[in-house]
Amino acid sequence: MRALSLALISVLALGSLCVAQEYQEAEDFEGTTISGRVVWPGDVPGPLILEANKNAETCCEGAEMTGSACPKDSRRLVVNPENMGVQYSVVYLADYDMSTPGKEWDKELRKAVIDQSGCQYDPHVVLSQVGKKITITNSDPILHNIHAYLGSDTAFNIPQPLEGAKNKEKLAQAGSIELRCDAGHSWMTAWIHVIDHPYYAVTDADGNFELSNVPDGVYTMVVWHEGWEVSETLRNEAGDVTGYTFSDVVEVEIVDVIVDGGAVEGLEGDIELRR
Repeated sequence: MRALSLALISVLALGSLCVAQEYQEAEDFEGTTISGRVVWPGDVPGPLILEANKNAETCCEGAEMTGSACPKDSRRLVVNPENMGVQYSVVYLADYDMSTPGKEWDKELRKAVIDQSGCQYDPHVVLSQVGKKITITNSDPILHNIHAYLGSDTAFNIPQPLEGAKNKEKLAQAGSIELRCDAGHSWMTAWIHVIDHPYYAVTDADGNFELSNVPDGVYTMVVWHEGWEVSETLRNEAGDVTGYTFSDVVEVEIVDVIVDGGAVEGLEGDIELRR
């Protein structure tokens, strides 16, 4: 009996070690702000343009048509020509210690929203707290089908056939979720980054980011950006585009970023988005 009890205790102890520790909020916590800018090195690249070839009356409104299709900016690489800032990069602290209390979660991370308008997802990249629900809406008068992939697995798959449709989906697992549209809108892509601590930011139209109220410590900071090149275009027997595969995600690491009493060391100058 004693041997069985010891074995049971060992199993329970091992199980407790396997449970991931949750982020600890501290009320009115004040830390240091890490800010910077992600930039494109070299000449300004053109946008990745994809072919919108379905529901032209909605998806191509105001666009120049080529036959029954129009060009659509994928938004996968948006560079500001005035300062070379890169939009839609995700900047975060990769090795945050969950036992260290930090700032409270921002309200927008608890109640994230993504819309479908003009046959594009808006915003193109969104952050959401793990365990919370994201609201997905359809502002178009046509069918959209939101297919969400966490890696190769389906996170959720929702048809929205009517304008004004609204669904809420709980995001139970942290990770980067890619959205596609299974209603024949192969150019529609977006990302939901489901995050387990609040020290994440999406760069704005100038490439700027800000991580506020960071506790003192030494961190590895990562810049994440989706692949911005088409590696394969899929077509049906008639030659119509039915899908795309894209180049791999790019990540840039900045190690030994030191936060100490309001000062930040190890982050000098702009961060270049390089493969």
